[in-house]
Amino acid sequence: MSQLNITRTAFNNANIYCGDILISDTKISQPDMFLPILLLLIEKVLADKTLLDKMVTFELIFNQNSLFYIEAKNVNIKNVEAITHLLKEMKGVECILHLFDIVDGNDAQNKGYDFNRMAEYVRGKLSGSEKNQVFDSNIHFEFLFNHITIPSLSTTFIDKQNEYFLSSVIADAIEASKVKSETYAKGSFSITEAYPKLNGVDKKIFQELAVLACASYLSDNLKVTNIADMEKDVTLPVDELLLFSAIVNHSVILDKIADYFNCQSYQVVFDKEVYALREKLQLTATTRSFDVNGTTTTWFMCAKKYAVNLQFNTSITACFAASIQNDSFNIDDFVTSLVELQSPRMKAFLEMNQHGNNTIKTAIASSKIQQALNDKVIGQEAAVTKLCQGYLTSCIESSNGPRLIYTFAGPSGVGKTYLASQLQSQVNEFEKTGYAFNTFNMEQYSDERDAMKLFGSGIQYVDSSLGMLTVAVRSQPRQVLLFDEIEKAHSTVIQSLLSVLDSAKAKDQTSQEEVDFSQCVIIFTTNLGQDVLQNNPQNAELSIFELLRQSENPSNKTKLSPEFVNRLAKGFPILFSELKVNHLIRLAEVEVNKLESSTAQISYDWPQEFASLMLKSMSPDISVRALKSCFAKHKSMILTKAIPYFSDDNKQIKFKVSIEQLEKSNDKPVQLLLLDDDSKVFELVKEQQSACNISLCTDLAGLRHAIESSHPDALLIDVDTINNHDIQLVDVISGLYALNSKTPIFTYQLVKLDDEQIEQHSAHEVREHFRLNLSDFSVLFSNMLNRVNYYLSTENNIFNMTRRNQQLQYQCEVTQVGDIFQANYKRLSVNQLVQSNDLKEGELFKHSLPNFKLDDVIGLERAKKRLVDVVNWLKLPEKLANFGVKVPSGFLFAGPPGTGKTFLAKALAGESGLPFFSVSSSELSESHSGGTTQNIKKLFATARKYAPSIIFIDEIDAIAGQRSRSTQGADRDRNLTVNALLTEMDGFTPQSDPIFIIAATNHPQLLDSAILRPGRFDETIFCDLPNVNARKEFFARFSDKHQIVFSEQELKQLTSSSQGMSSAEIEQVFREAIYQAVGENKALTSEDIKQTMLRVSYGLPSEHIILSAQEKQRTAYHEAGHLLLTKMLFPKQPIDFVTIEPRNNALGFVSTRAANEYESLSSIRVKHRLEVLLAGRVAEKIYTGSVDEISSGATSDIEKATKLAMHVIYEGGLDAAVGPVNVGLLTKFEESDLLLKAQTAVRQWLLDAEASAEARLIEHRDQLDHIANTLVDKESLISDEIEALFL
Repeated sequence: MSQLNITRTAFNNANIYCGDILISDTKISQPDMFLPILLLLIEKVLADKTLLDKMVTFELIFNQNSLFYIEAKNVNIKNVEAITHLLKEMKGVECILHLFDIVDGNDAQNKGYDFNRMAEYVRGKLSGSEKNQVFDSNIHFEFLFNHITIPSLSTTFIDKQNEYFLSSVIADAIEASKVKSETYAKGSFSITEAYPKLNGVDKKIFQELAVLACASYLSDNLKVTNIADMEKDVTLPVDELLLFSAIVNHSVILDKIADYFNCQSYQVVFDKEVYALREKLQLTATTRSFDVNGTTTTWFMCAKKYAVNLQFNTSITACFAASIQNDSFNIDDFVTSLVELQSPRMKAFLEMNQHGNNTIKTAIASSKIQQALNDKVIGQEAAVTKLCQGYLTSCIESSNGPRLIYTFAGPSGVGKTYLASQLQSQVNEFEKTGYAFNTFNMEQYSDERDAMKLFGSGIQYVDSSLGMLTVAVRSQPRQVLLFDEIEKAHSTVIQSLLSVLDSAKAKDQTSQEEVDFSQCVIIFTTNLGQDVLQNNPQNAELSIFELLRQSENPSNKTKLSPEFVNRLAKGFPILFSELKVNHLIRLAEVEVNKLESSTAQISYDWPQEFASLMLKSMSPDISVRALKSCFAKHKSMILTKAIPYFSDDNKQIKFKVSIEQLEKSNDKPVQLLLLDDDSKVFELVKEQQSACNISLCTDLAGLRHAIESSHPDALLIDVDTINNHDIQLVDVISGLYALNSKTPIFTYQLVKLDDEQIEQHSAHEVREHFRLNLSDFSVLFSNMLNRVNYYLSTENNIFNMTRRNQQLQYQCEVTQVGDIFQANYKRLSVNQLVQSNDLKEGELFKHSLPNFKLDDVIGLERAKKRLVDVVNWLKLPEKLANFGVKVPSGFLFAGPPGTGKTFLAKALAGESGLPFFSVSSSELSESHSGGTTQNIKKLFATARKYAPSIIFIDEIDAIAGQRSRSTQGADRDRNLTVNALLTEMDGFTPQSDPIFIIAATNHPQLLDSAILRPGRFDETIFCDLPNVNARKEFFARFSDKHQIVFSEQELKQLTSSSQGMSSAEIEQVFREAIYQAVGENKALTSEDIKQTMLRVSYGLPSEHIILSAQEKQRTAYHEAGHLLLTKMLFPKQPIDFVTIEPRNNALGFVSTRAANEYESLSSIRVKHRLEVLLAGRVAEKIYTGSVDEISSGATSDIEKATKLAMHVIYEGGLDAAVGPVNVGLLTKFEESDLLLKAQTAVRQWLLDAEASAEARLIEHRDQLDHIANTLVDKESLISDEIEALFL
């Protein structure tokens, strides 16, 4: 304590820093910190050896673990008061302040001095000194005093100091004589005499000794079961073990001892027997009050009454005799006497706690704890790092409260509770501080009165209980206390913890004892804020405490109080992340590879891939908690299957487990990238025969370019290459992870056979570390590649199965082969599970996994070619991530009805194997305001659960039309719908889990322009009517499916006849033909297909319209005129059908289709087309012989002819009189002569066409009559019959 006082005086209580670290006064005053410099300065200023020896004696030696490389040994401060006067006279350390840096804090409390610069200077001068070299202050420190102006002391001050020491010597002699006579008069220390005279605070150590002595007595004397039955005059012996056990719970004495050892009170190490005795107290003490002679009391109250029965051994008696004076217990004297004891237990105690630089020791311990926790707690490296930062902070500086307060936030089942328990075991492993672990499940404290469970029900109740929390800490003050899911506790219970967090003190309401929590590590876990954390795909930095303030418990809609969150903020928030697939694989393998007990009567030989099977069988609800039970279920299942083979003679049973492989798909070879600067490895790798494509990178600087060029499925990194670049592997991995978090990373190292195997601690993002030796490189390298392939396939399968809600199904069969039982997992299959919530939403949309592939789509070759790239991107989005490019947001399918847009979307989903959400605009639409918007949000929210996934919206133009400026009624609702759709399409789904949006429309021109911009619909894919090859494929597949043999000619005719039909219409032809064949109970033929095609394309003859003989003849001539001129003027144009039967609201028609080769509209072709259109009415005129007999049946023909003529004249510029102008644009705002000219020209073109058609038909009157008569006779002609007319 004297060292601390003089150091504080020297710095005038200013803050002292070393770099950015604030150093406590206690640490500054340590012999290996600043004390040697201060003693040097005192010696130099005093310059009087005789006077110095009266104040202090010391020795300075070289110690490289000390801050200044100087350690003060054998320091004996004889007169603190004199040194204090000296320091005040010389104005403290003012003479060396110029060697410090001034620290300007935010406020006066944070200002101070930083002596890091001076420390570096002194270390530099003393480096190279021999270990434990004794320094001479006049020789070895000239370099320092050359920079210091030594203050001189006045003669008056020196004289006063000499007078002071002379009077002090006389006074000390008188006092020593007095003490000696008093001691001789009193004799040895007596507890019965001293204890009653002490005050309550001084009695505490004796009461604690009595409590422990009673616990020890009761556990050793089993005949005495109750403390109330103990004899009143029983003797309770006290030795060093009992004393140390009591000191653990005496904060003041423990603090003094901690100062002596230059550590925190909770770092003082005791023997294991000490911790065992504290645990014995926990097991022995009764936790309920009871009645003694009509008075309610507790076990601890009774035990304290036995304090006067304590019997101390000689050494402990001496300690108390030296420390109790004037009816007062002096703790400083007690500790001084205690550490001077020469007993074996005390020597062992001193040896356990005396070490070098405590800061260095704790830093090393923190690193080892972090390493050990990372080996045990998988997938939470960031959480472990922050946890160990908190631990190291507690070792450097104590807090006004518990040792540590942690807040563990994050998803359930990711290792929060496990990490807390492992922290306790690792702290005990490296600190040897005897921490116990207690868990309080806070859902059991949901009642308002449950605080009494923690802190006692109260002394006012009969048979009342002490607090579970207070008893645990009172018995074992060093505790790791886990309050699991704190938000589930009642608010009153939570508030009752405030005093513990604030002052580390709490009173047990039954025993009325104040319990000290200052040595406790308190951990709170919470699941609050999961909705926010799950919607943070970009991993933005969040304030955990702000999140806790804003989040409410979904079960009771309550929040944590601000004052409670403020207390938590004193400590360390730790955010746990979701476990990834590779973490689950490692955890499963740890479970599978656990060694069977050597005494186990049943053993299992598991294959390497069993961990994969186990996880797949748990999908999609894979949890760490369920792993162990799942493994046990597999064991019991195998055992159950083997029961028929068991007999009483079986003593040792061994199962050999095998797994039948699922049928493998024809995936592309795995792409691997090796980072290695060793040329030998290049040569060796080239010699390997592998199914993997391996690329090599020799330089770390070129790694990014190599990734972008080779698109690897996995990275293999040579550890030695990283070490050669003088960089940490974890930094390299962090950089790669930021570039692309989806690419798995493996590490390896070339070793020699005689190299000692050193355990490689890899980051959790490293899947596995391999050791390869050159003598057996081929085999080991092949094994490594097999292991890499196993990881890649397992991760990909499990990732896909969980996102698709799939689960592995299997059958297990057990057979006996000799002494070994064979357990075979076979008939493996993958089934999809459906979530109940998705079924509830089924009325809106359906989530499915289509089994169509792009090869199932006939035609649409341009669309399929584009979509093949999209499939690859959706399957492996990380390929694009290597370039920093995201997967396209979506495509718009546009085209006529029935061209296969919906089927194409399903095929894309089936090809990629992604969840597919199909919905039509009518299903999304709601009549009430805002309903459509809500449905859109629901759709996208569910799709994100299964991301990456595909959404298909059919007829999107119904909900995504052009927005208007109106904000009223239906216009406002339509605008909101479009806005909602735009917002969802712009969502913040991570590129690793994209949502791909497909929409179909027959009218792309109606869509809002914002929908069509890149980033929403990146491309519009037009779905055309099937071409000749597609139609041929349709009929070929139909014939194969229904075993109908089409000749080449028939196939060609069907293909030609179906020109202009959509895919849906062709499908309808197939269905109708089958319906008819089944209905008539006959085999399906090509003729049936032809007739059905006519019926589907042109309809059935009307049963209600009956033509007279004359009208039938007129109609025959009408259609004959069209047919004749079509064959004459357009000989290449196919004609499929001509009829005079009333069908589809027409009395007759000629069905033509476009030629295979496109020809533009010239003036000649247009005029010929006009002749064909007007040939029907002209033929009627020829047949009747009078213009007055022409019927109005040519209305449609005239309309078409007029439109065609107007198009080429008004817009095409094909009339010389009108010229190359757009008549419509020129006459839009006012009439002119040009419009009249154009109208005249249209009329003239039509009259000329009619005259020309009449001349041609008159010229070929015989052929016209023949065609008409044939039509009257047969009524309908198909293409073959039509061609026969013109042979």
